[in-house]
Amino acid sequence: MREDKEDTNLLRREVARLSRLLQIGRALSSDIHLENLMDKVTHECALLVGASNCVIWIFDREQSELWTALFPSGRIVKLPLREGMVGWVATTREYIISDSPHLDSRFKGKLEEVFGLKVENILIIPLVNYRSETIGVIEMINKESGGFTNEDYLLLQAAGAQISMTIENARLYNDLRKTLGSLTEVMAATIDAKHPISKGHSHRVAKYSVGIAREMGLSERDIEQIRIASLLHDYGKIGIDDVILKKEGPLTESEYEQIKSHAKITHDIVSKVHFAEDLADVPLIASAHHERWDGRGYPFGMAREAIPLGARIIGVADSFDAITSAREYKKALTFEEAKCLILSESGSHFDPLVVDAFARYYNKILKPMLDRGEIPNGGL
Repeated sequence: MREDKEDTNLLRREVARLSRLLQIGRALSSDIHLENLMDKVTHECALLVGASNCVIWIFDREQSELWTALFPSGRIVKLPLREGMVGWVATTREYIISDSPHLDSRFKGKLEEVFGLKVENILIIPLVNYRSETIGVIEMINKESGGFTNEDYLLLQAAGAQISMTIENARLYNDLRKTLGSLTEVMAATIDAKHPISKGHSHRVAKYSVGIAREMGLSERDIEQIRIASLLHDYGKIGIDDVILKKEGPLTESEYEQIKSHAKITHDIVSKVHFAEDLADVPLIASAHHERWDGRGYPFGMAREAIPLGARIIGVADSFDAITSAREYKKALTFEEAKCLILSESGSHFDPLVVDAFARYYNKILKPMLDRGEIPNGGL
């Protein structure tokens, strides 16, 4: 009977630990952003081996250092690559189990300072990718009952294989987003170079658009899509003749039609960029900012909710910046004059809900900044 009870308890422990491993797998598949992953996974890893604290250190190859994000504060802590027990594990790719870390010459006490705790025992394992390169370290601190064991090491090693692969994928995702960001900036700078008088227009439109979107309570994912679309919204002007684009007098009907074609050109060019799924609507949003709520806009003749919300937001931001900026053919109006014009077009040119959000954003953010002299009348 006693042996049966021990076997039952052992089985329960194994089932609980397997359940924790599955939970770690679910946590790893729930997000692609590195900081979010670290928050979720450190909690699950601590439960897996019964530790009071878990820290995942990420190896930064460029800076030759290890870094981690502390939660919930989000504080970033950095460590030279070869410093301390964590640095030793990162460079040797060996693991450490210690019940008396203070007696180890490699112990530096960095986390005691950060967490405000005394490190009684410790388990540290390397995170290694498929090329056998160190990408980070998992550090478990203070087993809640007794000390860490080889069984804990094997469990953490099993989880570490999943974690390493996910960190590599998250890094690749981050690198791709940085590449997209650089490409977007280059494309926006191209338009600035082609039409110097409107330099900074795309960045101001992006700032206004993000402000309006936040006022409307949109998700960060949607806001990022709108921000990128804002930076690219005028890219089609690269296909417009300089003589027409920089003309100082009134445009003829034919010239105005050519200017209007920039929206469709934007769509045609930006559609050739491969966007991740969460940014897939960027080409349409960027090219539809001249659509009107009443259906009299261009290039697609959309109306009301058929116009993507991001495009409706950019339409207001674009008009506000255009009104408050000087061009070859006109002088800039004041912010107050521009705001009044935007409000007067609510329900005809612009979505009333977007205009309401713009008015709140203007009163909360832009007007106080303007009153304090932090921004010129020409924009941010």
